[in-house]
Amino acid sequence: MTDQPGVILTGGQQLDNQPIFRSVTQALHFSFIMMTMPATSKSATQLVIERMLEDAGFREDEDEPGSIDFAGLSALEVRGQCALILSAVNSHLPKPEADAVKARYIPAPPHHSWIA
Repeated sequence: MTDQPGVILTGGQQLDNQPIFRSVTQALHFSFIMMTMPATSKSATQLVIERMLEDAGFREDEDEPGSIDFAGLSALEVRGQCALILSAVNSHLPKPEADAVKARYIPAPPHHSWIA
């Protein structure tokens, strides 16, 4: 795996064939985090908070480009792309290298100061 921009997965149905992620590091980081999140839709609380932020003038500019491009992909397709990345780690890397990637990118459980 190289860490060169523009060599990661292409964006499914995108006609211009733009990459979803800018680097391997970004793809791995996002994919491992995404797999820890539940595959559900937005909660009612999240919708209320977003509405309140919008009413208060805090908006995300949709014209502003981000560093991850999910244009044309549904939430389920995004999860599918992340699953493909994790599958590539498990199936294409030798076990020691796959274990090193997992050790680096699997999010650590929260640490509480009251735990000894």
